Amino acid sequence: MNGAWEEWEKLSSRHMLDARARAAFLNSVIIHRAKAAFTDDPDVTFTQAQGSFFLHFGTEIKVRFKKLKPNGTYSNIMTRQQLRLMYQKNIPGILPGTYLTVGYILDKLQQEIQQHKITLQNRKTVIYAIDLDEAASSATTRTRVAAMSPAPIGTHSTPSRAI
Repeated sequence: MNGAWEEWEKLSSRHMLDARARAAFLNSVIIHRAKAAFTDDPDVTFTQAQGSFFLHFGTEIKVRFKKLKPNGTYSNIMTRQQLRLMYQKNIPGILPGTYLTVGYILDKLQQEIQQHKITLQNRKTVIYAIDLDEAASSATTRTRVAAMSPAPIGTHSTPSRAI
């Protein structure tokens, strides 16, 4: 998502665009990058239908990218599809599974991304959230500690993969 924000900042005409155009631009770049990142992963597929893009991780998780409000919820025009998503119901033509949102929260002035989160939302309530910035920082710390810690004799130490 940070790469998408960097693309936004390079856009010379961004001062002429409103918040909705900014969100659409960022979403397009994020989707393009997600397709490129997961194209060779057999456990990840995607669908793009009815105006929405979903990444499917196996058969249990479907993910969509959104701008989030400071409370971690997303906003949408309430279409039939959005109502089904809001209630964690299956959508015809899209694989079933738990619907998660991977999103970004902008600072108060909307000048930079303040936070990245994965949320599980039911209705208009965030049931569960993972702060991706904290998780990445924690994983990096664990990786550094694992890399510096000597392995007990007779075992091998492999640092955990950073998120």
